[in-house]
Amino acid sequence: GVESLTVELVGDSTSSGKWLSADAVRIGGGMGDVQRYGDDSGRPRWEEAAILYAQFNGAPTSVYDPYLDYNGSDPSARSRWAAWEHPSGEDAVYLSWHSNAGGGTGTDTFYDSSGPVSGSSSLAQSVHSNILEAIWDNHDSNWADRGVKTANFAEVNSSYNNEMPSILIELGFHDSPYDTDFLLEPRFRQDAARAMARGIVDYFDQRDGQVSTFLPEPPQNLRTSVLSQGVQISWEAGDSGGTLGDAASNYVLFSSRDGKSWDNGTSIAGTSTVVPFSNSVQYIRVAAQNAGGISFPSETLAMFVPNGNAVPILVVSAFDRLQLSSLFWTNVGSALGDVKRMDLRRINSFDTIVEYAPHLEQLGYPFVSTSNERLTDFAATDFRTVIWIAGEESTTDESFSEDEQAWVTDHINAGGKLLASGAEILWDLDYQGSASDQEFADAVFNSRLSDDDAGTYRATGLDILSGLNLNFSFEAGAQYNVEYPDVLDSSETVIAEYGSGVGTGIAGIMTDYSVLFGFPLELIVDDTVQYQVLQRILDVWLDDYAIEEPSTEPGSEPSVEPAAEPDTEPSDEAVIIEEKRRGCSTSQGTIYWTGLLSLGILWTRRRK
Repeated sequence: GVESLTVELVGDSTSSGKWLSADAVRIGGGMGDVQRYGDDSGRPRWEEAAILYAQFNGAPTSVYDPYLDYNGSDPSARSRWAAWEHPSGEDAVYLSWHSNAGGGTGTDTFYDSSGPVSGSSSLAQSVHSNILEAIWDNHDSNWADRGVKTANFAEVNSSYNNEMPSILIELGFHDSPYDTDFLLEPRFRQDAARAMARGIVDYFDQRDGQVSTFLPEPPQNLRTSVLSQGVQISWEAGDSGGTLGDAASNYVLFSSRDGKSWDNGTSIAGTSTVVPFSNSVQYIRVAAQNAGGISFPSETLAMFVPNGNAVPILVVSAFDRLQLSSLFWTNVGSALGDVKRMDLRRINSFDTIVEYAPHLEQLGYPFVSTSNERLTDFAATDFRTVIWIAGEESTTDESFSEDEQAWVTDHINAGGKLLASGAEILWDLDYQGSASDQEFADAVFNSRLSDDDAGTYRATGLDILSGLNLNFSFEAGAQYNVEYPDVLDSSETVIAEYGSGVGTGIAGIMTDYSVLFGFPLELIVDDTVQYQVLQRILDVWLDDYAIEEPSTEPGSEPSVEPAAEPDTEPSDEAVIIEEKRRGCSTSQGTIYWTGLLSLGILWTRRRK
């Protein structure tokens, strides 16, 4: 865990005499401290049972301990909480997400038909049909539909909550290996969560005689590039239709000074905008918006283009993998022991560039960045150096596609350099690759795969990186867990060996025009070491580069204005989305819908 933190308040006003104040700052949700039977849970508060949650948040004993003898039911506490928390006269529904057991397979949905609450049957039918459609279309056309059923389980029992329609969903069977293979997939859960939200929207709109509009999918394939008047940021619309969201009507561009905390956003009518040059790193991400709401944000990109200087570096964000194999083991206490966790912030937070950008700024090397899907929008001769962030990109997502290989080859043939790192690059290109993939690995890196698993999460720097301890251990604080770091086989200059001594396997090599690491550089725990790796490599490749300082002669100040666009006014409906690359804030990127993965959900809609 983090032992010390610094909280910095930054004033944005350009006027003097302004005040900046903060009443309180909370870091994370804290550890559970509510005691029952003389002891507390010993777990983070967000993991605790509903009884403890309700008591901590000020509910009366009628919610968490109705019999005043510590025999309150956790499931009934959830529905009692929903009724207690529910504002009188406001629309609301209650949805509980479960996994089933007992030897079956497939999805069923339950509601209580015996109580006075109307709408539970319609809600159940709407959500259930949306879930099945999403699974059939996107994952398994043979997934079992177990139907909508009635039951008075505690969470839907109207005796505990008679204020709103309530349903309980058994998404799949956790004692079925077939179902579990799906339940453990992040994309499956995201699609199921989206379907539940769609079902709720459908329920309200059908009840009110309205046509549903579903919030759009996040924008994709971002790109930043230099124009004469500033940096152009462009993106592509997310997919829409079918079981996905509806098309966007506009977009919201969020900017940040550190890639962690974000402004309120600026509404953009199209799929591009231009922002002024800046003498500091600018972080950006984009959300889509329509009448149904605002999407989760895109991946994070960054740029550093001071004074309109020539830009020698392109950073390619190529880590898109989000699969079951990326889940990690965590011990959650004696009751459950070791379990696989799906904390998407610690699997792929789609902001790995945040680890590189401040170092490049400190080194004084301007750069722009792009999603790998937009790489071929650039000319291969546009940049002197390309930094390729592959993360755990492997065979499914491809570490380098055919088009990307052709571009990189042209870039190197034109005298460019390539710094690439990732845990599966040679597994993909060499061991699992085609003949052309292997030829690319030979030509660009002069390397093949020696071993799929280094068996360690430490490396020692050699030659140009001599003296550096490259610790990328998840337990030590790395952003995500690498299962199998590639061990390289190469006759080129070895700049990193796995373990603490020579002869334990090659972790990194350097040719005349490329560097390849068998693990992701962004995972190096020590920021100072991370900086030194980039410094020692880039200072060799860009030894003659210097930032041109703006002239101080009268009348020579650079005139940089954003492109004239009628759609760059701040949006009244834009939202602040907090993010940290590590710690206890909300994650980003295309990590969407999984936020609905709580055991019971109270959905309240305010009247207009």
